[in-house]
Amino acid sequence: MYPFTDKDLPSCQDVKDFWQEIKQDSRPIIVYGIGNGADKLSEYLSLYGREISDFFASDGFCRGQMFRGKRVLSFAEVKEKYKDFVILLAFGSSRREVLDAVYSLSSSYDVRVPEFPLSEKELFDAAFYRAHYDDIMKAYALLEDDMSRSLFVSLILHRLTAKLLYLRNAVCYEDESSLLELEHIKTAVDVGAYRGDTLEKWRKEAPALTEVYAIEPDRKSFEKLSKNAPCMPFAVHLYHAAAWRADGEGVFFQSGNRNASLQKAEETASFQKKTDLVKTLKIDTILEGRSVELIKYDTEGAEKEAIEGTSRTIRACKPHLLVSAYHKSRDIFSLLLLLEEAYPGVYRYYFRRIECLPGWELNLLAIRK
Repeated sequence: MYPFTDKDLPSCQDVKDFWQEIKQDSRPIIVYGIGNGADKLSEYLSLYGREISDFFASDGFCRGQMFRGKRVLSFAEVKEKYKDFVILLAFGSSRREVLDAVYSLSSSYDVRVPEFPLSEKELFDAAFYRAHYDDIMKAYALLEDDMSRSLFVSLILHRLTAKLLYLRNAVCYEDESSLLELEHIKTAVDVGAYRGDTLEKWRKEAPALTEVYAIEPDRKSFEKLSKNAPCMPFAVHLYHAAAWRADGEGVFFQSGNRNASLQKAEETASFQKKTDLVKTLKIDTILEGRSVELIKYDTEGAEKEAIEGTSRTIRACKPHLLVSAYHKSRDIFSLLLLLEEAYPGVYRYYFRRIECLPGWELNLLAIRK
């Protein structure tokens, strides 16, 4: 990892962004990928007066299908049809073969990986950066180590430029388990348990674990979680609910995958079509005063509200916190500031992130002092 610092961040006067750049770029826009991400990318580009010229897919996925009124091309067809163009990536992946393919493509062509939130409409553009500059700097100053600070700056620069080089620099995850002291954790809460992937990780890395409270609102994911939970060597208490700041009910957008979310109506994304009423619970309500040592939050955009519903537990137990910090544009700084304001001096803050495209899988680690 190249050691970026706050000195590498642009000033409010000098900041520019990818969206203004692409607006002024006359080259054809060729989008790599189809589906939800390409739909959302098309919506954002239209705000800047740009249209997508064509879509292409990897050879194994290119079967002559149509998308948004265009036949999906192979990359060989793109090269034959256009002489000069810019490629925008419109899907996410952490698979090694996919990452290597994109990196290889970027060695010969101008490949950008624009960052846009799927659960809201607030872009991390130059105006957003200027409006939140002070909070960004406050969050930077609270980070505990050079790796966290460099990762934080790399991701800010990527969001402003969509350049792949910054994203490739934003990888640091090897010591996440040791920072969380997983080998000593006995009780934990898994907020957004999905199908049990975190339970499986804890099964391997938390040998002292005896009890987990697992919360998952998506019906299909909860069914698979219920089948996987009995296979764990520790007790798993299952809750088919969404973690929130209050007990009650909420509108839930079901997808059966990681896009499922509990959001306000005005924050819905293009992929959110199936809705259902789901029970909302505070983590404080679930635990009823019981002690816990670790809480993981991955709620697809509702991390702030889930944390607010855990206030009594955090004050009493001071558990380590593992918080997904990439679902909304402001999460990268606002969740850290939320915790420090509510619990001043309690935690040391780190960022860790696995290698993936785009800038997803960013974890905020709040480690009790």
